[in-house]
Amino acid sequence: MANEAQDPRPTHLPMPWRSYRGYIYFWHAATLVALSLALYVVVHTAGTNDLWTWQIFTVIGLLLLQMGLYLGLVVFFPAPVPRWVIFVYFIVSISLWLLETLLFPEIFWLGFIYIGQLFGMVSLLPAIIGTIFILLAVFRPGVGFSLSDFSPGELFGWTAGWASILILLVYMNRLGRTSSERARLIEELKRTQQELEAARAQEAELAVLRERERLARDMHDSLGHNLVALSVQLEAVQRLYDTNPKAASQTLDDLKILVRNSMDELRRTLAGLRTSGLNSQALDEALQKLCGDFSQRTGCEVTCQIDAAVGVLPPMVSEALWRSAQEALTNIEKHAGASQVAVRLGKQGGEVFLEIKDDGVGFDPHQPTGSGHYGLIGMRERVEGIGGRLLIRSRAADNGTTVAVHIPTMEKPE
Repeated sequence: MANEAQDPRPTHLPMPWRSYRGYIYFWHAATLVALSLALYVVVHTAGTNDLWTWQIFTVIGLLLLQMGLYLGLVVFFPAPVPRWVIFVYFIVSISLWLLETLLFPEIFWLGFIYIGQLFGMVSLLPAIIGTIFILLAVFRPGVGFSLSDFSPGELFGWTAGWASILILLVYMNRLGRTSSERARLIEELKRTQQELEAARAQEAELAVLRERERLARDMHDSLGHNLVALSVQLEAVQRLYDTNPKAASQTLDDLKILVRNSMDELRRTLAGLRTSGLNSQALDEALQKLCGDFSQRTGCEVTCQIDAAVGVLPPMVSEALWRSAQEALTNIEKHAGASQVAVRLGKQGGEVFLEIKDDGVGFDPHQPTGSGHYGLIGMRERVEGIGGRLLIRSRAADNGTTVAVHIPTMEKPE
């Protein structure tokens, strides 16, 4: 017998191989024992009665051919066994059995082994059709049986007994198919879970890359400009130091302020890098804390409203909303000069939304390359990456900006 890695089991067996290995081995043993027993009966009968005729030798040859055919199917055909091979096997084997019963009717019972094989190797309807054919062949004229030889009670007993066996075989077939389907679904779920984990890991990697890109843009947008200004003004101080010491001293005071602002900007950037995301923290609690820290740090009046209908959101959605709130409040702190900020998290029309309003200085959202807009680009990429959309309402001439994030949920809209 081949090893398990190359086990030549029938692929169309309607049951999981590992769960029903004993069932398969049983039919292997039953088939080989039945063929060996039939061969013994023929040889013993011929030897006892000294009937070594051509019919006996033909039956012996057919039985050996039958046994070789089965061993060839089991041993030499690795899984998966094609359907046409199984079809040819049953056609040839049953034909050999019919020919044997014509020459030696006493081994008619050998046909019953193919009934179990049919229910184990093919689908239900072909198995039932094959079973009926074998039964008709057993009771055909010339085999030694005739319906007229049985009383009504005996016929009823035969019919009831065979019906019980048939029902049992059908039940095992259906049970095996159900188990096989369940095993297939479990394998699909495992593959889906692995794909989701891979997608989640890829999304996390992409999020890191986006944060790096955002950091590079932010450093270029703020700290880079400050360093350029610092370099230019230091050169001016160097020129004014001998000719106009007072102007040079004033320029140095301005440079001190610029350096302090640059240090504050660097601290905020580093603080953003240390932020590890939500992890196991609830989104509503994280937003409340974020708004509280923002209000304490900036002195702005912040209201944070979280609707109870939001409930528990998928991790990717919660992370996107959390990062969007961080970016929006950072932009307000750096550029808006606002005194009041309103943050609202809610759910409506099959979407969860985050809305952040301020009464500060507006800007033109159609010019994303301007100062302070690189964070909005990263925010938009993050939100649109999970199927959401980012809406910004602001004008440079008017006070106030509204940033709204809308992400669809899996629930049907009410």
